[in-house]
Amino acid sequence: TCYAILSMTGLALIIKKIAWLASAVQIAGGSYMIYLGVTAWLSSVRGQHATSERRGNFGSGLRSGFFAQLSNPKAIAFFLSLYAVAVPADTAPRAKVMILVGGFILELGWYSTVTTLLSHGPARAFYDKFARWIERVLGTVLAGFGFGLIAEKL
Repeated sequence: TCYAILSMTGLALIIKKIAWLASAVQIAGGSYMIYLGVTAWLSSVRGQHATSERRGNFGSGLRSGFFAQLSNPKAIAFFLSLYAVAVPADTAPRAKVMILVGGFILELGWYSTVTTLLSHGPARAFYDKFARWIERVLGTVLAGFGFGLIAEKL
């Protein structure tokens, strides 16, 4: 929703006009992905993965997810390109608000469904059993994508 709002208010145009800004956003996103990858690896080595017995609170999970999504270069590229192309600048403000609300509801529904499915039952038991390896693979993939994004801009 944040990127959709920014796109509808002109960020996509600014990023197209100022090439170094797009590079800076991509490098920052890549750096954050490397940080997340290293953090996942370190938590797997220390055995600090999130098991059923140890859960964060709602606020910390929301904050972590929010910043992860804000720094996700794929999300930036997707929303900026989607809304820049699909929502012309002369679209009525009421229509823009409806598009934003609809997108927010879809995102909320998707992430709520995934969170619910992965926090209960067999999926949770599977994660608890293989958390160390899942986090190592995830950490490696995230860091790899991060390095790839940075290398693409250097």
